[in-house]
Amino acid sequence: MEEQMRGQDVVAEQATWDLLTGPTFWDFWLGLAVGLCHVSSVPHLAAAFGSTGEFGSDPNRRSKQALRMLLTVARLGTEHPTTRAALSRMNQGHRHVRLSRDDVGYGLAVVAEFPMWWAENFGRRPWSDREVAATVVFYTRLGHHMGLRGLPGDRAGLQRLIVDYEREHQAFSTVGARLVGAQLADVIGGNGVLRALGRAGLAAALDDSTRVAVGLPSLGPTTSVVGRGALRLLSRVMSRRRPNLPALDVPREVAIAVP
Repeated sequence: MEEQMRGQDVVAEQATWDLLTGPTFWDFWLGLAVGLCHVSSVPHLAAAFGSTGEFGSDPNRRSKQALRMLLTVARLGTEHPTTRAALSRMNQGHRHVRLSRDDVGYGLAVVAEFPMWWAENFGRRPWSDREVAATVVFYTRLGHHMGLRGLPGDRAGLQRLIVDYEREHQAFSTVGARLVGAQLADVIGGNGVLRALGRAGLAAALDDSTRVAVGLPSLGPTTSVVGRGALRLLSRVMSRRRPNLPALDVPREVAIAVP
């Protein structure tokens, strides 16, 4: 049984590595940006992360840290000492932020779901059934190593977890609205046209409760269609950029091949 589970983990880790380092990288990164909008729509999470002061100088610092950690897990596996050290550092980085088990489970579900959501709606292609299944295995096993034993074992369950959590906790906050603006600027860059397209597209793509909670404007039917088209254009433009993947702190004997 343990060998079978480890075999599933290896398949999931390889699939995640391929998704994070291949042409689908920008689907992951832009989907994660949308996921962070959802996190920012929860006032106590927005306040907790906003209180660190990181969002003024580097709004996506925690996203970049998360990416490095995910790459490490995908390359080395959850049992490797380097992976365990990376998870420990992540937990240490959150030690001053009071998060419940429900908060952490929600955050993990968001990171799992929204890259898939982006790929389906705006990306290069929807992820295959194999990639979706591998993604669910990857994040549920990661959650297990973070002490979360009750995460759903399928995508529909992760989606329900997100909906139920947001129904209970979502509300407008000025901190959340500021975080979304800073994150959007950092993900897209300084190009004013792209930032305007991204803001309009994000307002069109988010569900009404999330959009209101992060202070984005309501759009009419025509503007909404234009906004979603803008996100597809943004996705194509971003996909032409070479990903700036972080260097990984891995043992010398482990070869890392990142395109």
